[in-house]
Amino acid sequence: MAAGLMPALPAPPAAAGGDDPDARLIELGRRYWDVCTLEAAADEAYERACERVLPIDRPDALRHRLDDHFVGLDLPFDQANARGGFSADPGRNPFYTADEIRRLRYAPPPWDPALVTEQKTRVEEIELAWQSHLHAFHAAEEAAGINAAQDAIDEVAVRKRMLVKEIAARPAKTLAGVRVRAQIVADLVEDTDEDDSNDALMVAAIVRDILAI
Repeated sequence: MAAGLMPALPAPPAAAGGDDPDARLIELGRRYWDVCTLEAAADEAYERACERVLPIDRPDALRHRLDDHFVGLDLPFDQANARGGFSADPGRNPFYTADEIRRLRYAPPPWDPALVTEQKTRVEEIELAWQSHLHAFHAAEEAAGINAAQDAIDEVAVRKRMLVKEIAARPAKTLAGVRVRAQIVADLVEDTDEDDSNDALMVAAIVRDILAI
């Protein structure tokens, strides 16, 4: 990701006089919550980028045509897409879905050998139009900042994972250190109810007890 998209996290200060055996663990816990703040900001930036994506109209070449089915493109199309049949006016027909387009290349040859070339030409027209549409769509996403926003989310996730692994690996020697872990578990574990598994219920109960002390 380009430099400057993510603010640098502050370096952890040394424990005063080395008196607190869990000073490093507590600092890691503080950094975890800093990263959670970055995570929320990154998610919000992604949502704003999605709102900026300009709509891209699909080319008419991607609409169903009656002629398509006359040349053998009779596939198990999306029933919701094909409901009511197709019109002789292509402008009134739905667009091929991505799944339908993937299936076109496996279409059986038409019953009339004379239509093979026409079928192949139509399939190629649809596939080229689809690739052009995807290219335009991805360009619109790039222009809106979608890719940069996703990179920021990915970087936050890596930082969060590294912090969690270090916090989990460092033994807690005081109740304050244990509470650091308990607070993170409470953040990571979804709300539990009486129908959850035995281990989930017990973990939730232990976390509640520790945080109540």
